[in-house]
Amino acid sequence: MSFQNKTVWITGASSGIGEAIAYELSNRGAELIISSRRKDALEEVKRKCNNPSNVHIITLDLAQTDQLANKADEAL
Repeated sequence: MSFQNKTVWITGASSGIGEAIAYELSNRGAELIISSRRKDALEEVKRKCNNPSNVHIITLDLAQTDQLANKADEAL
């Protein structure tokens, strides 16, 4: 399945399943927004993606629900 011209926001993208999904969707042509609390780890994931220029980082702690609306605005 192609993800060309699709934007996907992946939370928990700094490790584990989220990281693996980021690599797979990058390989399939998606524009990515990757999020987690650890910006340094996100930078490494971005660097390893197939097309890093199509990967955007938004640091995010899902436990801080008061910030979610601002983060959504940032993503748009």
